[in-house]
Amino acid sequence: MKNINLKVAAAVLLVLICSGCSKTNERKEEVKKSETKNEQNTENIGQRKDSTSKTVKYAKQSEDELMSKNISNFLVKDFLKKDLKSMTQEDRNFQMYLIDLNGDGKDEYFVRLMGTYFCGSGGCTFLLLDRYSEVITKFTVTDAPVYVTSEKENGWDVLYLKSGGKFRKVVYNKKSYPSNPSVLPVADYKPGDKDTAVFDDEKNPCRTYTF
Repeated sequence: MKNINLKVAAAVLLVLICSGCSKTNERKEEVKKSETKNEQNTENIGQRKDSTSKTVKYAKQSEDELMSKNISNFLVKDFLKKDLKSMTQEDRNFQMYLIDLNGDGKDEYFVRLMGTYFCGSGGCTFLLLDRYSEVITKFTVTDAPVYVTSEKENGWDVLYLKSGGKFRKVVYNKKSYPSNPSVLPVADYKPGDKDTAVFDDEKNPCRTYTF
């Protein structure tokens, strides 16, 4: 009788051991699958990072206090002198970037006018000034960001502006850039790693000045 009980106990023990081994193997398999999945995710993240690192550059933040004061004086005393009475305080803000568009070693100034006075459903008003605050181009119905390419025509960088939700190729015409990009043909353009983004609110917020 004792022999029978011992055999039964041994059989039960063997079943339990086998069951435990099976569960252990299952857990090992699950851990292995999880590790494999994590490795795949890590690889994917790495690929995304590599991909992201090859996207457009962002223009350097402009902290030229003297130029910001010059632009402010230009807006108040000249360019917007007749408009000031119709503007709210929220309209009296601007952003700027220094960027050399014609390769002469002297920066031009991209100025973005802000507020409902300058922005509507079609876009906003931007100014391109030389270092003496002379207007090169006044862009209307333009959406940020602006893309400056390494491609040159007539000695100046080709720009791609968004107007009406579509990119437009904007080329310097030996005097200025076209002021209304909405009338230009829609361009099949995708920003690349040789292009520079200006006024990118999401990825490269710019300092705001008041005039």
